[in-house]
Amino acid sequence: MPTPILRNAEAFDFTTLDGERLELFGEMLSWSDEVKTGVVEKQVVRRAGALHQKMGSPPRKFSAKCVLIGGDVTARYRRLCDAVQAQPEGRVTHPRWGNFRAVVEGIQASESPSENTNLIEYSISFSETGLHDPPKPAPSAKAQTAAAHAQTSASTSAASGGGVAVAGAALQNAAGGFLVAISAAERGLGMIGDVTASYAAMSAQAVELDALAAPKDVRRAAALALSSALQAQQRYSAGRPPLVTYTVPSSTSLSALCQSLYGSRANDARAEIQRNNRILRPFRIPAGTALLISDPSVIVTAVE
Repeated sequence: MPTPILRNAEAFDFTTLDGERLELFGEMLSWSDEVKTGVVEKQVVRRAGALHQKMGSPPRKFSAKCVLIGGDVTARYRRLCDAVQAQPEGRVTHPRWGNFRAVVEGIQASESPSENTNLIEYSISFSETGLHDPPKPAPSAKAQTAAAHAQTSASTSAASGGGVAVAGAALQNAAGGFLVAISAAERGLGMIGDVTASYAAMSAQAVELDALAAPKDVRRAAALALSSALQAQQRYSAGRPPLVTYTVPSSTSLSALCQSLYGSRANDARAEIQRNNRILRPFRIPAGTALLISDPSVIVTAVE
């Protein structure tokens, strides 16, 4: 039978709140997911059909079918059961969903001693735990809103002519640049410096419209554009390590620098540093070079 290959997936494991890590990826045969929307059906007296209302989304659930093989199956099975009974809550890594907080709802096992005494098949069920706010729109969605408000400001300012029209058009151009920059950053292709610079350009034009005493509706649309852009920038930055300026102490390669600062996260960090800085020769970065990097202390602490 051909060996299946699971691509673009993460290792399946579970770490209890007590710190007991159970590496289950090599034991997994298959898994099934359950994702419900939280829609509630309501029927009305003397009316055919029904109304539907979305409540809070129920927790995601999944069940993995696994197998234990070998002379030590008894000890491994006992360790698994003892660990989840002592502390069923922890963090699970789902092959597709990634890592999240969950509880083990139960384990079901079966054996066939007449066929194989060193094999235990079992299924383990997980349920996501904790309360979450509804998902927020992507930063680029807010950036699109900012661009729309900037377009309104530009269209309205055109009637005033002169410096007001020029500033309104400049605001629209800056908002378009902001949308491009933050969309690229979301996809891991852009530089955070471009996002910051384009937001600063929008802010400068909004200030200019105020200084020129532009009509109220022009300034209001400009303020809405700037507010939406700020929200987009904040959403992009939320949950990300703060950026700091790091001065390279001695000549080194980018790979060696990332390894010394980030350890096991070096590969991810290297790609991010290349995006946020214009490094012409990554194999030899001169001493004294100032780089914009994610705070290594925050990343290393989170990993530990």
